[in-house]
Amino acid sequence: MVRRLSPLLLLPLLVPAPAGAQDGFEPVVTGLDFAVNVAFAPDGTMFVADKDLGQIRVVRDGLLLTEPFATVDADPRVNEMGLLGVTLHPAFPDEPWVYAYYSDASDGRNRLVRFRAEGDAAVEREDLLDLLPTASGWHNGGDLAFGPDGMLYVSVGEGHDPGRAQDPDGLGGRILRLEPDGSVPPDNPFGPGNPTFALGIRNSFGVCFDTETGELWVTDNGPSDWDEVNRVEPGANLGWPLHLGPGGPSELVEPVLAFEEIIVPPGCLGSAPGGRL
Repeated sequence: MVRRLSPLLLLPLLVPAPAGAQDGFEPVVTGLDFAVNVAFAPDGTMFVADKDLGQIRVVRDGLLLTEPFATVDADPRVNEMGLLGVTLHPAFPDEPWVYAYYSDASDGRNRLVRFRAEGDAAVEREDLLDLLPTASGWHNGGDLAFGPDGMLYVSVGEGHDPGRAQDPDGLGGRILRLEPDGSVPPDNPFGPGNPTFALGIRNSFGVCFDTETGELWVTDNGPSDWDEVNRVEPGANLGWPLHLGPGGPSELVEPVLAFEEIIVPPGCLGSAPGGRL
């Protein structure tokens, strides 16, 4: 039996829409091209990933600053490629690091990097991890979130190769758990030196934490049916490509929510107390 649903809020992609297209919704920021991810500093400043332009933009007091915080050489040739994720060090701004996940146009790989902030500009870049090639264009993942343990959690798609998701020593189709400097924590569930926290993921764009319990939640998109919302424990196998949706072998983690008619969940965020989804 599944206990109460964690406070979790599924978020739509922040894509441009015609003004007045939906009554009751008002834009809080304009001037972006294809915003797909947002991170908030303690003072409310927003860092926004502008996917196709490869720009991390800063929004302060509702105003989009003219100059990007940082720009990466992002490859946006497929709609699941480009600058895909952004998050901040949990001690920001005392630890002034801004993290990004993007598809690198220079060598055709996904890459995890971080930038040191000085004011509203990046003054130093560190490459943390080279990930899967982007040859297929699809299933790149890219969402980033720091957990209550201070570790960085990274969603990595299987790059359109389902077999990668069940390889315990690979990098595709899983959630990675990393130290803030990109190294591998010694207590990861698959052993020292292995960055994997959980595997069996097809195409996840959503990684987030319950603000009350600290539990990790992950969305996953199915091919033509069975989109999922999963509560993830260390070492979990979420099933892909062996099984999607409810049921399945006992060694696979059953999703808390499963949608046979796909809804394409592109993100999630831990909400305020209340136990709603």
